[in-house]
Amino acid sequence: SPSLFLSDGSEIRVTPSPFGDIGNINIDVRDEISLSGSGISAFVDFGGVAPDSGDINIQAESLSLSDGSFIRTLIPNPPEDVSDAGNINIDVRDRVALANSLIASSVFGTTGQISIRARSLSLTDGAQIRSDIVSQLSSAGNIEINVEDLASITGANEAGYSSGIFASIDSSEGRGGNITVTAPLLRVWDGAVLNAQTRSGGRGGDIVVNASTFEAINGGQLITTTFGGGRAGNIILNITDRAIIEGQDLVYPNRIARLAEADASIAPVKLKIPIESGASGLFSNTGAGVSPASGLFANTDADPASIENASATIGNAGDIQLRANFVGLDRGAFLSSETTTGTGGNITVQARNLQLRNNSGISTTAGRSGAGGNGGNIIIDAQTIVGLENSDIAANAFDGSGGQIEINADGIFGLETISREELQNRLGTDDLAQFENPNQLLDSSDIVAISQTNPALSGQIVFNVQDPNPASGLVELPENVIDPSAILNRNPCQQRGDSKFTITGRGGIAPGPRESQGGDAVWADLRPPSWQAREAQKPVAAAPAPSPSMRIVEATSLVVGHDGEIILVAETPDKAPSHGSWASPTTCSGNR
Repeated sequence: SPSLFLSDGSEIRVTPSPFGDIGNINIDVRDEISLSGSGISAFVDFGGVAPDSGDINIQAESLSLSDGSFIRTLIPNPPEDVSDAGNINIDVRDRVALANSLIASSVFGTTGQISIRARSLSLTDGAQIRSDIVSQLSSAGNIEINVEDLASITGANEAGYSSGIFASIDSSEGRGGNITVTAPLLRVWDGAVLNAQTRSGGRGGDIVVNASTFEAINGGQLITTTFGGGRAGNIILNITDRAIIEGQDLVYPNRIARLAEADASIAPVKLKIPIESGASGLFSNTGAGVSPASGLFANTDADPASIENASATIGNAGDIQLRANFVGLDRGAFLSSETTTGTGGNITVQARNLQLRNNSGISTTAGRSGAGGNGGNIIIDAQTIVGLENSDIAANAFDGSGGQIEINADGIFGLETISREELQNRLGTDDLAQFENPNQLLDSSDIVAISQTNPALSGQIVFNVQDPNPASGLVELPENVIDPSAILNRNPCQQRGDSKFTITGRGGIAPGPRESQGGDAVWADLRPPSWQAREAQKPVAAAPAPSPSMRIVEATSLVVGHDGEIILVAETPDKAPSHGSWASPTTCSGNR
């Protein structure tokens, strides 16, 4: 078919036969597939039979979903012998665009895999790609995204739900699925998320990003947080150019309020807005913290009092690995592998340049709720590290041991280490246990690894900083300096051996005609140019004789004419003027 258009509640659905079999959905069109308020589903609604859901396979030039459309493999009410949802495979040559729509594999059994290949991917207005499980012993399927250009995940819908990719679990023992995104540019903006969190005793899934540029801005987050006894998943970013993490989701409190109003029985941390906080960042935590920051979160957000079995072991935070040419954290952004109770995860950053600004931070702090657990380790390998405007690197612990911070760099600017004693002095108290993050109360940018309750359990901070070598690039001079006067006093004719005088050129005596011409020898032709010679051979016209001009002679006397006119006259020295009787010279003496 050239194209496929579905709208106004229409749906393509495959359901089980009376014998329990269910087929696949295969759609292959030459141009566009467009869904508006409609869907495609492999749907299993049980009547005593427990088949697996079928697969959905789509090939087209482009795919767009809008106005609540969906593509899903769904088993909503399975019996005890749980079944598995089918896979979803989407392969388009151009763009996949979802606006307030859903691609999902959801089941009480094991969910299917979701694979999307396209030139670009866009999720907006609360659009989601999900692989969810809610059964006791099942695992969420993996989600794999491969695009040739831009993968953009931005914003939320009017109800408050974030746009994002989810491979999460709500069961008691299931494992979260992995999320892998490969793209030249990945944008997670304005409260959008990549989420592989777990609320069970199972391990959270991992998030892997392979990109040239990664951006988590204005509350954009990557989350593998655990809210139960399972270990949080890992976050791995392989970035060849820049990783930019900055800003806050300013509408986050309003979204939380709208969701809580829609379902007041659900606590904010349990809401289906799977966002660790409003901050941008990477979060691999354990503990119940919410804020509007951007970041990476592999935390443990489990409160022992909120778990059904209060004696259950609380999971540890996951690890974060970030490799990039440039890593910039700004405006409250975080890399966080913290715990409310339990051991903090490890964070490794490898970059040419690392910048932390405006209350941003890297933290593996443990025991944020006043419980036990050791702080995780932080390893930073960079050429330059800059920390400004109250940005911290912390591996603290409340009741356990602080973690180890190892920094390998050519230069560190703006950051200073601070000991437990210095922190007490600057805060004016010996009781650091009253603060959740005491170092954040200072207005400086700090590197700290302490135990808030036990001075003997502070962590270690190790610097491997290369000092500049003053001798780098210098030439070693000989120890015995030649005395010029001793050479000048010698007669070279009386010296034994072959004495010689070398002319090196460089503007001195020119080489002879039989010698090779050096690069600094310039040929100078002293003859006049040919055009001057031709001009010289032309006949020259005789110059015109100057016209005679009257010589001006100084007046020596004056005469008075018959009519009384006064006339100035000049007399020549060899001949007296002849004026007649009327022109007798008048002198000053004659007129007295």
